[in-house]
Amino acid sequence: MRIVTDFCAMACKVIWTRLLGLIVGPTAYSFTIVLVMFIGGLGLGSMIFGYVADRAKDCLRLLLFTQAVAALLVLAVSQLLGNS
Repeated sequence: MRIVTDFCAMACKVIWTRLLGLIVGPTAYSFTIVLVMFIGGLGLGSMIFGYVADRAKDCLRLLLFTQAVAALLVLAVSQLLGNS
């Protein structure tokens, strides 16, 4: 399961880098922004998920739910940014 989660995280990073490259341009700043947000999101997401997972009865279902929500959010924001 860890491999799937890591694959999804790296896929999101690539998508965000390309989308931000369309807006900011292909500069080092766009990659830096994505990298900082990615690392910050990993830290914050781990803290929140750890807190919620301690209280959840079924951690696997919680993980699948959070991955599905993350995928839907990436698709929604990519459509929003892609049309701008």
